[in-house]
Amino acid sequence: MTKTQLLEAIFEKLYARAESVLRQFNPCEHKVDKAVHSCIGKADQGNIPQCCCLGCPSWDKGCKAEKPLTCKAWLCGAAKTKHPDASNKLSEIYGHIVFYGFWAFRGDKTKSMANAQKTLNRFTHAQLRKELANLK
Repeated sequence: MTKTQLLEAIFEKLYARAESVLRQFNPCEHKVDKAVHSCIGKADQGNIPQCCCLGCPSWDKGCKAEKPLTCKAWLCGAAKTKHPDASNKLSEIYGHIVFYGFWAFRGDKTKSMANAQKTLNRFTHAQLRKELANLK
């Protein structure tokens, strides 16, 4: 595998881990009622259901971004407070996102990978192989 392929495999593992945490804990308490999305962070702001994702260019009656890793690992303050186990697990994933350069505010996989390519020279082939093996 090339370094880029190893980096992409790391991205995929991190994304799968984040998805797993979100499915297990549902820390955002995301709900859809009559095609209106709401979450824990916006629920206490009046009786108008909203979602933290509203305003994102990839949002159109749901997220349309392909594998938005940074978004999957981010929690608002309300979700962090109410769901500390999920917060801890996602914080660990977020640390990897920053370390590898995947961070992309409201970005999809393409944007995350482009950002990570800029820092790829920091890593040796052996380091990336080891990191990939260590990710569960």
